[in-house]
Amino acid sequence: MLLSVRARLADLGAADSADGLLTTPVAGFAVLATLAEEGREATAADLADIATAATRYALARTPLQEVLDAHWRGAHLLWQTVAEELRHEPVTEVAAFVAALLSFLHRTTQAIVAAYRLPPSDEVAARERLRTVLLSGQDPAEHAELARFPLSRSYNVIAFRVEGSAGADIEALHPRAVESLQRLEGDAAVIRLTTFDGRGGIILQPSNDPHPAHAVIDSLATTLAAPVTATMAGAEDFPAIPAARQLAEDLLELARGLDRAPALYQLSDLMVEYQITRPGPARDALEAAITPLLGHPHLLEALRVNLRYGLDRQSASKALGLHPNSYSYRLQRIAELTGFDATDAAAARVLSAAILVTSVLRDRPN
Repeated sequence: MLLSVRARLADLGAADSADGLLTTPVAGFAVLATLAEEGREATAADLADIATAATRYALARTPLQEVLDAHWRGAHLLWQTVAEELRHEPVTEVAAFVAALLSFLHRTTQAIVAAYRLPPSDEVAARERLRTVLLSGQDPAEHAELARFPLSRSYNVIAFRVEGSAGADIEALHPRAVESLQRLEGDAAVIRLTTFDGRGGIILQPSNDPHPAHAVIDSLATTLAAPVTATMAGAEDFPAIPAARQLAEDLLELARGLDRAPALYQLSDLMVEYQITRPGPARDALEAAITPLLGHPHLLEALRVNLRYGLDRQSASKALGLHPNSYSYRLQRIAELTGFDATDAAAARVLSAAILVTSVLRDRPN
């Protein structure tokens, strides 16, 4: 039965070339027989031709209602064409095909409507210019009017990075990721201006956004099926946006350099680490203090464990699996090389800060 339906669908798509709007929707139904035969729902790849055609119609300013009408006329024509084939089939097979048809129509309608949610190309360009102006701290009023874009009095600037190595998968999901960043389910007037190169970017989140920042990042991580590390800084007005962006990017570099778990961080989460790692003579001195240990991994490990256990030699040596005398010797070597006694509380604080600086400056992930 499905072979006959497949043949009728192919004939139908070929015969309908006279109607420009109807051709692609009808031809798109050619995959329906395959889906019914395999007993599965349509994937994004199955819907690619219909989504591409819908995007083309959207950019040409063809009314959405016309496209949907043509699509459903195609469904009606399909049913008329294959009904005769189905007349003598068992009820169970007819029911299965109807269920597949309804599911397919559901997915294709979603794909068409999603294409129309994208702004026309001239608006896209205008919004890109507006985003650039906002990130530079200039007055955005004129550009916002050209882009037909509502401005917020203040913004959260979010810097983010997609972790992991699923580059090809992320590239394929890039359009869906951008859409998830710009709008979440239930969004109405709120649109977030974003940059995203497939690995990371910036989100300008307006203050009237009904979704908290972590929900935006969680949506992105879900869409990409990959963990995302993000940091956020607030800008009370347009001129404050560049500084907020710089702070968010500095915090992102810091969080990743410290190997923090993928999540959303703010300055309040990284205040001590941020201050210690700011450029200046103190940071240079801390980096110099720990440099002699960089060629001795076993000494660095001993120092980290010593700090982790609050200078408790017995617990630290046990954690390292060392005899207490061997552990004491390592602490002595640390003092000789750095000039700081790791068993002294004040010196230990300096060494702890030095390790922090080194972690950020030397162990940055790619």
